[in-house]
Amino acid sequence: MNNLSVILRKYRLAALYLLIGAALFTGGKWIENYLVREGNDTSLIKRFEKIFNKKEKFLDETLDQVIKYENADSQMFSQEEIDKLNKKNIAVLVYHDDSLVFWSDNSFKIPEKSDKIEQSVVFLQNGWYFKKNKHKGNKSVIGLILLKSKFNYENQFLKNEFPNEYHLPSCYMISKNDSVGGGEIHALNGLIPFYLTKDKDLVCYGNAVYYISMVYFFALLAILLCLRKVQQNLISKKAKTWGLFLLFLLLIMGYLFFIKVKFSIFYFSLDLFSPYSFFHQLDLH
Repeated sequence: MNNLSVILRKYRLAALYLLIGAALFTGGKWIENYLVREGNDTSLIKRFEKIFNKKEKFLDETLDQVIKYENADSQMFSQEEIDKLNKKNIAVLVYHDDSLVFWSDNSFKIPEKSDKIEQSVVFLQNGWYFKKNKHKGNKSVIGLILLKSKFNYENQFLKNEFPNEYHLPSCYMISKNDSVGGGEIHALNGLIPFYLTKDKDLVCYGNAVYYISMVYFFALLAILLCLRKVQQNLISKKAKTWGLFLLFLLLIMGYLFFIKVKFSIFYFSLDLFSPYSFFHQLDLH
């Protein structure tokens, strides 16, 4: 009994390091699984669809109001109403015959008079838009909902991102066909005008890549401290020598386990001297 209590006191710090390392490994893996699991993607896409449908309903009501408007088209919206449209990232264009007589937003290339397709997804100069058309006599009204900005280059002002209200990471992309296995986005009429697909590049996860990698790093550090404490508590010089050899061997095995076996999808962040890591850092700057 006394020997057991001596051993426990002797190795309690090593045991503590071991528990911390195991907890960090478990926590890192749980967070990683939450970020990349399919269910998380589904919930984000469903939320996007819900917000998109609210915008589409608002657009429908606006287009119905415009198509019925009898007075001068230049007076159909107050400045407050135009500001509200811009805040919702919605634009309204009005044509009489082939002439554009009103537009609420000029931040993109104005499309030509609409065709007979009631709704579609189009790319206009700086972004992807959902387009709806309504006609009455010689009057045509086009409504545009910004889905995602898409510029030829990015800087601190121009970002290839979704509007903030969608709460969707920029690594998702707009696709007009389902051949890439994206998430379906339904319009109010039940049709599927577009799909959301996710870029497989880990840059998609932003700073989370480095945060989770740091969790794994400290987990490995805790395990190494545990092994070091065990090695220090060994009595004989021969045992300590073998302990150092075992520590070195475990380091090699740990490297192979994380980097080569790919225990984590964020394994490349731990491989600090890899060419991928070097060029990835260049891309970020």
